[in-house]
Amino acid sequence: MNSEVSRYEIILPIIGRSGETVKGKRLLVNGLYGAVDVVDEKTASDLEKGLTDEIDEEERKRLLGRGHLTKDPGRESEDILILARTDRQLRRSNANLVLLPTYDCNFRCPYCFEKHRLAKGEKWLAKTMTTDMVDAIFGSIEKMTARGVKVRSCTLLGGEPLLKKNIDLIRYISQRAGEHSMEIDVITNGYEIDSFIDLMKEFSYKRLQITLDGDREVNDRRRVHKEGCGTFDRIIENVMLAVQNKIPVTLRINVGPGNLESAFSLKHILDEKGLTQSGDFSYFFRATSGEYYPGTDHGPGNPKVLDMLIKNGMTFDEAADHECDYSRLMNTLEGLFEKKDYLHASADHCGAEFGMYVIDPAGLIYSCWEFVAMEDLAIGKVDRKLQKFLFGFTMPKWRTRTVQNLPQCSKCPYIFMCRGGCAARAYEAEGDYQREYCGEFKEIFDSTISHVAGKTYEMNAETELSNSLKKPLDDLDDEQRKILLTSKSRKEIYDIVKDLYKKEVIDNAV
Repeated sequence: MNSEVSRYEIILPIIGRSGETVKGKRLLVNGLYGAVDVVDEKTASDLEKGLTDEIDEEERKRLLGRGHLTKDPGRESEDILILARTDRQLRRSNANLVLLPTYDCNFRCPYCFEKHRLAKGEKWLAKTMTTDMVDAIFGSIEKMTARGVKVRSCTLLGGEPLLKKNIDLIRYISQRAGEHSMEIDVITNGYEIDSFIDLMKEFSYKRLQITLDGDREVNDRRRVHKEGCGTFDRIIENVMLAVQNKIPVTLRINVGPGNLESAFSLKHILDEKGLTQSGDFSYFFRATSGEYYPGTDHGPGNPKVLDMLIKNGMTFDEAADHECDYSRLMNTLEGLFEKKDYLHASADHCGAEFGMYVIDPAGLIYSCWEFVAMEDLAIGKVDRKLQKFLFGFTMPKWRTRTVQNLPQCSKCPYIFMCRGGCAARAYEAEGDYQREYCGEFKEIFDSTISHVAGKTYEMNAETELSNSLKKPLDDLDDEQRKILLTSKSRKEIYDIVKDLYKKEVIDNAV
């Protein structure tokens, strides 16, 4: 049978450290097997035209072994199912907890993704999670743990979770999380965290994420206190206080219409304050979501944010390191190119599809924090009496939103790179969270891998930049493939694929 180009093939230029395209060379990326290879211009051209017989025989054999060429497209489809199912089965024992102590907030930011909650009124907003509810939640966690599920972290969200009036509740939650050896992190506006410093040190909070939108003038116009006062100076003071007390802070700098330059000017303020020299401080830029979500005319989008950083003097690597979507991807690719592991072929975009439980003050459970307070999209509730999570029919809809079940994704060359895209963005764009969401991913991925691959190629001159899952999958016999496609035993699956996955994926999977 003649070979043909994999349907999951991406062919790109290679961009060197100088920012110029590497002449005479192209980049092959196989989104199914994670194979990334440098080839000459003619080979790439032949592949683009489907002229596989024109490729040198030795090179053709190599590309077949790496997965860039195939003799059996049906085998590719089966490999997708094996990889997607294997990953899901190994990771189904892991979960993450997100708690909303209250929906109340001391800010009234115009772009807040939870803005719909304000329509419920001040009395509803002021309700807080009771200690009885906290006990029911952690009682439910204990039952999950007894079944082998490992809940490793507890994230505090709001509303605003760190309101001084709720400090006793936060202490109680922290105590219960500590009893289960959970790492605690918080997404907060930072305005009242000075009241929580001792508590956060006592319970060894892993990280605070705090947001600013630019310099004082712009921030105080966009991140508005509900009583009308400015917020910039106090947030900066509190960030410095946390860092001085060795509480790690990640600063999110929102970028939206009208604040591109102001957002960058904040970097100079951070430099002057000495924050950027601290190992307990980091920052990133992010196009705002909500009514300004990326990909529409409402906001600049992440590629434009990257362009803004580069125009202000950063190199591509520096800009990518400080832009959220680029940074995550760049770190993933740099790890892949170290060739210590294979591509992590995950079937889901984020924890919302496999193991995140977001619980509001009333005990309603959501799969994604962008849908909190939208009660018709809750996946279940906490039963206080039984101390058990009770799930409804919405739960399986979320847990089956995986790439092999999304028709457009199952045929897309970015399948295990994009992983279906964000469900919340799909809901905003299409009114259906079970749809794929492509957004800006292709542009971000193509640009990032071209730069990271170019830097790697120039350093070591290797043509095979990553490991490929093609050979390990080809080495499976028919019985092993059947087990991976049908077995519900994590031990059976683990014993077959343990050498293919990163330690954090398979750790305690059995």
